[in-house]
Amino acid sequence: MVAIELFRRRNEQVVSSIVHRHMVRSTGFIALAWFIHYFPFFLMGRSLFLHHYLPASIFAYMMLGACFQVFFVAEYQRFTLRSWDGRARALVPSTAAVAVLGAIVAVQFIAFAYFSPLAYGTTSLTPAEVNARRWLPTYDLHFQK
Repeated sequence: MVAIELFRRRNEQVVSSIVHRHMVRSTGFIALAWFIHYFPFFLMGRSLFLHHYLPASIFAYMMLGACFQVFFVAEYQRFTLRSWDGRARALVPSTAAVAVLGAIVAVQFIAFAYFSPLAYGTTSLTPAEVNARRWLPTYDLHFQK
């Protein structure tokens, strides 16, 4: 969105005006909601818990879907699945869209399977397994064994 806005300020039209309006109104709102939920916890210097970031992750997934729609749905200007005469029409995804969507779903499934014991506590993890689930070495995970 930022890159498209920078091109627009230089009078370069990267996307149509309908796509730009939709991105500013809906996708911009989702990005603002993510920022409002994420930023206060980013500034905190105390211990943070997973439930601090879960509302922001919901908006991040909504943003992923909105960006996927902008980049991969053909005839994006159509905001309806019905034609003017009332008959239903199908949005047929391209093979690139199917491949990207399949990769996103696969990565999400693998990430869920890997991090769900840490997030939900469904299985007992050893201290080494808990530390292996840190994304950054600066993360301090507090746990008792």
